[in-house]
Amino acid sequence: MKEIADKLKDNDNLYTAISNTIATKATTVALNEEITRAKTAEASITSDVNDKLTRKADTTALNDYVLTTALNK
Repeated sequence: MKEIADKLKDNDNLYTAISNTIATKATTVALNEEITRAKTAEASITSDVNDKLTRKADTTALNDYVLTTALNK
């Protein structure tokens, strides 16, 4: 498309339309790639947070058990 646009430079309206289309397509592709990257990062962060919350819950339960056991003796 770029080659066609370059050959049509003399027709400003058509050249501008094609150039804008190329730029919009490039922008759309970049935006879609960024959305995919952000979703992947978000999923990874969510997984890490959930894992840490699970470990914290397990640790808290164990600490409560040990404390309760110690106090009942």
